[in-house]
Amino acid sequence: MRGQGGGERAVSPVIGVILMVAITVILAALVGTLVLGLGDKTGQSGPTISVSAEPLEAGGSPGQVVRFVHETGDPVDVSELEFVVTLEATGASTRLVDLPVSSNTIGPSNVEGDDLLSKQSGDTTGAISSKSPDTDGTWSSGGFVRFRIKETDDGYVMSPGDEVTVRIVHTGSGQVLVERTLAAT
Repeated sequence: MRGQGGGERAVSPVIGVILMVAITVILAALVGTLVLGLGDKTGQSGPTISVSAEPLEAGGSPGQVVRFVHETGDPVDVSELEFVVTLEATGASTRLVDLPVSSNTIGPSNVEGDDLLSKQSGDTTGAISSKSPDTDGTWSSGGFVRFRIKETDDGYVMSPGDEVTVRIVHTGSGQVLVERTLAAT
């Protein structure tokens, strides 16, 4: 009996080693999965840009113009940008999409959501227009984008102090590159 009891004790350390190896393999697999998952997320960051915004004038010609200048940072393909425009007073919101716009006029395919942007010729210029000084399809340092919030029909006449928030979204990464709230003067 003593021999049998000694044999059972010898099996316990072997089982313990096997269990420790199994736990180590499982932990290594979990850590590897987490590390690889985080690596995928960091690879999808968007470009980095710094912009300045010109003052937003209240309603009346030629008011309600939103104009951003790309100051520094990465050049951005405008076909990978969307501009989300929200009027804070009403909560109305629209997305300027499918860029660049053909000629210098916003068309029906360029607007999603509320119809807040002017579709008059010349109201959309800069890097987001295919008929402007900057027609290479890239918004880079020194370049600008310009569009106008319409005042007629179902538009909105802004008064001094009214605010509009603009988010510039990089569609490739889903990253908000710029978010600015502009107050009309």
